[in-house]
Amino acid sequence: MSFLRSMPDASLIDVFRASPEFARPLHVFAQQLMRGPSPFTEQERELIAAYVSSLNHCEFCRASHIEVGRHYGTPDDLIDDLMKGIHNAPIDERIKPVLSYVRMLTLAPGRVTKSDVTALYDAGWDDTAVSHAALVCAFFSFMNRWVNGLGIEADPAVVKMAGEMLHKKGYTAVIELLDRAGKLNRPQATRDAHEPTLS
Repeated sequence: MSFLRSMPDASLIDVFRASPEFARPLHVFAQQLMRGPSPFTEQERELIAAYVSSLNHCEFCRASHIEVGRHYGTPDDLIDDLMKGIHNAPIDERIKPVLSYVRMLTLAPGRVTKSDVTALYDAGWDDTAVSHAALVCAFFSFMNRWVNGLGIEADPAVVKMAGEMLHKKGYTAVIELLDRAGKLNRPQATRDAHEPTLS
């Protein structure tokens, strides 16, 4: 379901296919951010994604990234524990100031102070980690607003598929879907001109 009159039954993939000029570069960025080199593991980045999505009340993104986290071994109820309070959550102490930082950046960005960042340094993180935490937070806040703004619902079957796909292939999975859709939608003559020949 969506709020879009032309696509009332749209999934998020349908929305991406309708706007590939935006969706494709976003997922090229996402692949680099979420699967490229980083001080944070892929599991930790997916945890930040799910936590930020929970703070933004984006049920689709929350459920999808909890599902991805499950494939990395993250307990299903960890996000609920974090929402009750970061400091008492059963998680590595070193990641707690990172989550506190993205919480403030999500809920009250104008109130982020140097002390919020200093807490990351005190936990052993470096400048790159601060930048990556801010970028993951910003990217998913952006995506949360796109998803919520269009009324995309968290269908359990779609969430499960998304979790498996993102774990197996990363965000290139979405890029591949968009590229296949674009190829099918090109006129035959245009497709032929871009196809390699065997001669």
